[in-house]
Amino acid sequence: MVMAIVFLCAWRGFGVRGAFSKVFDKKVFWSGSAKADYLIYAINRIISIVVSPYLIAQSAVTTFLFFQLSKQNAIGFLSFDHWPSILIITLYTLTYFFIDDLSKYIVHRCMHRWQFLWAFHKVHHSAETMTPITVYRVHPLESIIYGLRGSFVIGAVMNFCILFWNK
Repeated sequence: MVMAIVFLCAWRGFGVRGAFSKVFDKKVFWSGSAKADYLIYAINRIISIVVSPYLIAQSAVTTFLFFQLSKQNAIGFLSFDHWPSILIITLYTLTYFFIDDLSKYIVHRCMHRWQFLWAFHKVHHSAETMTPITVYRVHPLESIIYGLRGSFVIGAVMNFCILFWNK
């Protein structure tokens, strides 16, 4: 919103008051499309409260097993002891960021290309007016798909690190 106000003032010649009026236009924030955004957002938050513990539990189990197996040397672990901590943290973070971002891109492309997934994703593209909440205008199943994607990425990156960085 700040960027929009600065843009309107600096490049469109609006005064500060005029820019605020344009950015916080009641017609936009109370339009039928915006009201639908608010309703979809509320429904998705409720569903998220119910589903999220299951997705978080998957990550917690993956992390717990990793640490338990590494303590037991159960699958031939070599130690990270000779690696500087900052290097381990940096490599893991970069790997996780890259794989997470790539997987979001792939899932999003699939949402546009596969008719079955487009049926859910088109909710996101159905807004007639844009508000800051419009970004959350997604079908509940799409949110679950992205949540599962995130759990899969965490498990995949941890296992990648286990298999390749400990050899």
